[in-house]
Order: sequence, then C-alpha cells, then structure tokens
Amino acid sequence: MSEEIRRLSLQLKCLAGDDEDVRVLMTIPGIGYYTALLVKAEIGDVSRFRRGDQLCSYAGIVPSTYSSGGVTRHGGITREGSRWLRWAMVEAATTHIKYDTSITRKAEIFDFPLACERRSLLDRPQRTEVD
Repeated sequence: MSEEIRRLSLQLKCLAGDDEDVRVLMTIPGIGYYTALLVKAEIGDVSRFRRGDQLCSYAGIVPSTYSSGGVTRHGGITREGSRWLRWAMVEAATTHIKYDTSITRKAEIFDFPLACERRSLLDRPQRTEVD
C-alpha cells in the first residue's frame, strides 16, 4: 500500500512540474504541489474570471452581506462554490501565517489578528508547502 501511495505521489509531483499554472501557484507561500493541483482542478481556466473578486466569490471566500433599512452588516464567508477549493485556500493561508515570512511580519505591523495570535508559532522553521 505505501509503495502505491509513493508511486502516485511521484506521478502527481511530475504532473505539477509539467503544468505552468500549477508551477505559478506553487510560488505562493503555503501552497505545495498537492494544493496547487487541487486549485487548478477546481478553478480550471482562470481567464474566465475578469477580476479577482469574481474568483473569490466563485470560491465562496467572500463575506456575506445583509442589508436592511440602510444598514449593511457583513457576516462570515458565503460558503458557496467548491468546498475543496475553499478548504485548500484556508489551509494555505493558515500554513502561511504560522511561519515567518515578509508578509507575516508586515501583517503584524498592522495588528493583523491571526498573525498576532500566531506570534508564538513564528519561532518554528519556515515552511512553504501545505502538503
């Protein structure tokens, strides 16, 4: 069983290396080849989205909005779209925040809540993959 898993993992790694979009995704901190392949499979051709907010809406990672009587409230994420894409994005962001990078350090300057909560985790070695 473990030999088959190793063989399949190697095949996935080769697929990731052959796809330009997947290689670009892997340059994002927190995204390894498994996550990049998942994102590519779930999104498909990214050019079908004109703007980034359309892609975020498709993935269901935008806040819900409630409006009544001139008052607008924002809630949690909408959870529309692919649950696997949403899961991959949350995992990648969480992994990235756990490890010390220039983006994490800048987030602490602006008192980004997750970065501040993870301050004790920043002593861990850097990691760039979820997988």
